[in-house]
Amino acid sequence: MKIEQELYKVTLYDLTCHPIVDGTICFFTEDIEDFQKRWIKCGASEGRVERFLRSKAGEWVTDYYFSDDPDLNIVQHDTCTIYDEKEFTLGNIYFKIRNAIGYPSWLHADKVELKFKWIKFKETFYRVAKVKAEGLTEYYLLKNGKYDFEIAECVGNPVMERLPSDKTFERFIYSENVKDFAENSFVSICYLLDRYFANENALLRDTRKFLITKRELEVLFENFTNC
Repeated sequence: MKIEQELYKVTLYDLTCHPIVDGTICFFTEDIEDFQKRWIKCGASEGRVERFLRSKAGEWVTDYYFSDDPDLNIVQHDTCTIYDEKEFTLGNIYFKIRNAIGYPSWLHADKVELKFKWIKFKETFYRVAKVKAEGLTEYYLLKNGKYDFEIAECVGNPVMERLPSDKTFERFIYSENVKDFAENSFVSICYLLDRYFANENALLRDTRKFLITKRELEVLFENFTNC
């Protein structure tokens, strides 16, 4: 399949990067107004919002220091090619993620829904995904062999929205009963970047053999790492 679709690419400073070796991250959305509204509500800083709005209005603006790279313009709009789409649902899953310096965290989700797209945007090839996670917690293995669960929070890039958006939890609540956190759910407000491809052939090979692994979970849930 090949489908043409209008997409926006939003390139921002990556808040999950190592403080010495930092960089940018890009996100994709069909609806820039919806992204803006939800991104601001998720906690985007005032300065970043100001730069985003200038770029959205047509000014060339980056969110990454003093760069003249045109690919770092915050808001870009173009017709992209969608090569394939796949959906996965995972239940009662335990997996590990790592922050920029390799420090691990362990997450549990009652249910994870993943919607992948393989796309070309302005001559670059990507695999991107929308994510929904229900009952998301951090967990720790205790010496007695039992698990201790803690509320999970999006502490990286503000692109994960809690469901419902007005739901609040006390941050450092621990429980040995995972059901206490069944209502702690998140959904991505856009497509998250999962992988780049060198060319179209590499992308097409990936669409044919792709199966979800914990490597994808580590990338797509990086905003829940302890930065």
